[in-house]
Amino acid sequence: MVKTIEAVVRRRWLSPENAVREVVRFERRFGEKNLKLACHCGLFLILTPELVNLIRINFLDEENIDWIAESNFLLSSLCRPLQEGVYEVEPCIREVLLVELENKFGWQ
Repeated sequence: MVKTIEAVVRRRWLSPENAVREVVRFERRFGEKNLKLACHCGLFLILTPELVNLIRINFLDEENIDWIAESNFLLSSLCRPLQEGVYEVEPCIREVLLVELENKFGWQ
């Protein structure tokens, strides 16, 4: 059997079911406000602490989300470090977060 590029790329991805479980676990541990931040961060493929901070203060300022939510998200199982100060949201988790974002906020 020949492995396709897609299979090689997706080999490290979580299954959709596990991605949903991780997002639910994150919300239970950190709360709905932290999940809102995570959903907004899901719009980006690559994240830095500075970018997550800008997302929080520019898009979620009225939510009164504590600054620690930024670290909670970046250091959680929802993200993977790529190099020092650079993170990616696990691809299947990113899909779940984007669905949640659309369900909670629609197209604004």
